[in-house]
Amino acid sequence: MGRYILATMVAFFTIRIINVYCKNLDFKSISDKKYFISLNVGAFMIVIFMIGCVLDIFDISDFIRCFFPLWGLGLSLMLYGIKRRAMIKIFTGKAEEEDYKVYNVIKEKIIYIYIATLLLLLLYAFGITNDILL
Repeated sequence: MGRYILATMVAFFTIRIINVYCKNLDFKSISDKKYFISLNVGAFMIVIFMIGCVLDIFDISDFIRCFFPLWGLGLSLMLYGIKRRAMIKIFTGKAEEEDYKVYNVIKEKIIYIYIATLLLLLLYAFGITNDILL
């Protein structure tokens, strides 16, 4: 029973990530490649990781142990894309108050997310080289 609850929580989180992705997808800003690529790749990595989590919850695969850096990288890229979108709107003069809030919050917190992602990658590299994860 606990597996189904956990899988349902992962599904709700994935739906929320897709909702945030759709909310921040701006087709007028597609010409800015840093925004478009980072948002799309980040959201794709998170969704792939969540699908792998569900497969791992039901013991179909051993996904999380091998691919857990996707979580940190995907989140970092997606937040960078959201920050870049807010920055584009601010510089073009089409920003709303919410865009200023999003930009300031992500600007303050993104260094911590980058540090956590770096530590996650170091943990992954250390685990692979010492055969802890394999």
